[in-house]
This record gives sequence, C-alpha cells and structure tokens, in this order.
Amino acid sequence: MKGYIEEIRKILSEEQVTVNETLLEQHSHDESYHTPHLPDMVIYPRDTAEVSAVMRYANEHEIPVIPFG
Repeated sequence: MKGYIEEIRKILSEEQVTVNETLLEQHSHDESYHTPHLPDMVIYPRDTAEVSAVMRYANEHEIPVIPFG
C-alpha cells in the first residue's frame, strides 16, 4: 500500500478512505472516451474543510486528484 494512503487516513478517518477493489473499479471510468485507470484510493470527505485538507496534502506531495461525482 502506498504511504500516502495512510497519511490521508490520518487527515480523514478510516471509513472515509477505501482501497476496496469493487469501489476502485466503479470509480475507474465514466462516460468519457478516456481509458479507464484504477485509482489508488477513493475518499469520501464530509465537508469543505476535509476537502481542503486533502487537497493541501495532495498539492504538497504532487499527488493527482480526480473528482468524481
């Protein structure tokens, strides 16, 4: 498991971060023409403060973030 996944779990909570294969597959594609790629994790932030904290960490560590919704 990648080290930054554990760091994101410290920012959020254990239940807000998943590496479940089924959920990763569900979030790997959409209706676009882009080739599907499994994400390393899927997160479920509860509010804008959590989104900001995750984005700050991702930016500092140059981790790409793909919104899904």
